[in-house]
Amino acid sequence: MEQGDQPKCAYVVKSGFVKTFDISASGESLPLSFDYQYEILPMAWVFSHALTAPYFYEAFTDCEVWCIPREDFIKYLQDNAATQFLIFDFFVKRYLLTMQMKMLSLEQAKAADKILYMLKFLTMRFGGDKTEGLVEIDLPLTQLDIASSTGLTRETASIELKRLEKLGVISYQKQEYTVDLTKLDAVLESGLDA
Repeated sequence: MEQGDQPKCAYVVKSGFVKTFDISASGESLPLSFDYQYEILPMAWVFSHALTAPYFYEAFTDCEVWCIPREDFIKYLQDNAATQFLIFDFFVKRYLLTMQMKMLSLEQAKAADKILYMLKFLTMRFGGDKTEGLVEIDLPLTQLDIASSTGLTRETASIELKRLEKLGVISYQKQEYTVDLTKLDAVLESGLDA
């Protein structure tokens, strides 16, 4: 879906990941979020806070979405208090817990800190199995995705990720990242240069 489009329905992600993004004046993709199961798109339009789609949306991985007429979706929510609570709880977790961590990442002055806080955000939002303090990030990201999400160049992100790999904070192969939460938290606490 293109920015400015008039959506045909409310889209709810059934499986896979959808990338929500904007495009800079120079034509660079600026990822805002990676949405997955039960995310509602475009949320601002669905809840009548925008007349059109405020951003661009595209499948980031193979995915399935439900297409529900907006009026039917809103009526269903109005008639089902339990579902309202589930959606409210979902958004509290998403926005208050994880999106604030992403904002913290973007506010950092140093590239190393931006990457550290972004990894913390990714483990909170997309962390899979936790085995002995290791968290697999279920979202398949390239170094360019991480760089774009933090406002860094791919080269800078690559240098910082290699540095964290040498410290044992992360391990990665292709687009699969595993984070050692204990080491990540220790580095966040003391600083990377400590």
